[in-house]
Amino acid sequence: MRRATGQAIGGVAPVGHPQTLPAVVDATLADYPRLWAAAGTPHTVFPTSVDELLRLTGGLLLPVGP
Repeated sequence: MRRATGQAIGGVAPVGHPQTLPAVVDATLADYPRLWAAAGTPHTVFPTSVDELLRLTGGLLLPVGP
């Protein structure tokens, strides 16, 4: 994981990777007005929203779970 993202497992942020990576944003996250995403270390997070995650990552909003 660190080779692809430059970040440690447990703190991989959705942005800031050395190269563009494909992203999927779980559609159920749209149920929450504020999300907390990892920010590059296992001990840091940042507030965001589904719309912002989609904009920042260029990801797809898809159902992930059953």
